Amino acid sequence: MDMAADDRIREMERHFDALCAALRDGRQVDAAMMDAARVLADYIRSGQWLCDYERDERGELPADLKRGVLSQDALYDLLSGMDDRIKGNVRKGSRTMTRIQIIRHGEAIACAQAEKEAQLLYRGEYLPGDEIRFETDYEYAVVQVDQAVKPARVYLPERAFTFRLPLEADDLRVYIPGAFSGEKHLCSIRPDADNSYRNLARNPADQRGDVTCYPHATANVETRNESVFCARNTIDGEHIACGHGSWPFGSWGIGARTDAELTLDFGREVETDRMVLYLRADFPHDAYWIEGTVSLSDGAQITFPLEGIDGPQEIALGGWHRIRSLKLHKLVKCDNPSAFPSLRQIEVYGRDV
Repeated sequence: MDMAADDRIREMERHFDALCAALRDGRQVDAAMMDAARVLADYIRSGQWLCDYERDERGELPADLKRGVLSQDALYDLLSGMDDRIKGNVRKGSRTMTRIQIIRHGEAIACAQAEKEAQLLYRGEYLPGDEIRFETDYEYAVVQVDQAVKPARVYLPERAFTFRLPLEADDLRVYIPGAFSGEKHLCSIRPDADNSYRNLARNPADQRGDVTCYPHATANVETRNESVFCARNTIDGEHIACGHGSWPFGSWGIGARTDAELTLDFGREVETDRMVLYLRADFPHDAYWIEGTVSLSDGAQITFPLEGIDGPQEIALGGWHRIRSLKLHKLVKCDNPSAFPSLRQIEVYGRDV
């Protein structure tokens, strides 16, 4: 009698039963289910399943040994059903339209899906390199990447985007303490059908680098390449401007450059008639700009005055403009000896075309 083989079958049976129950009960795919599926898939790939199956065929297993996992079709059907659940395939005539996955080393370790609004509660610590993958049948969505980060109304031209978890270098400094940490993480996505007049620039889910989620802010300079001075901070939805550095004082820092430019890409055509700027106001550390220019993608260019105040400064755009992007540039610094003018927030009001 091969006791080691019998113990292996008992262990595989435990994973088999747990995964069968989870799928039968309609449970959202979680880390435990993913682990069980990986163990069972390895059982097949290693050739051990076939050896145990042949031992069973020869009558070499104890009569009282539970071995549903050795059923010729049951294990393959179970793993196929798990794969369908992860990939959101058509099941029983119902199409999953919205899905969230936690991706680690290229593999999904947790998944949630629903017809419209998907919510994923991931139990476990995130690791550097982890990503959250959002998918939907809708181009306009409301996305929340963490329970500690405010929801974002976004445009998804590919109806999907990947949020790279900010766990490396100094990336976490621009988020509220506790974001993306601990062993419980809640994220969500749902369709957004509202096209009311609003701030089109706000996107707390924006990140540096290549994106498929808009609006998206970039710049030709960010002080010392630090996260607390990167362009995405100007559309995070926070207005407090009386300090600088870590959350909630992230801003766009220009490294004392006189040719600094910030570009805001909406990813699609929008209509806008006004813009609001919040300059960073950590005086006397900060300087400020007394003049700036905004160039709209429809060819319009507006030059406007600015003041050294802590609060909103509205810039009328002279009527409605249909644009895909805008550029803030030609920023003229005051004669204050400080070398640190900075932008805390940009708001652009209008609606989708």
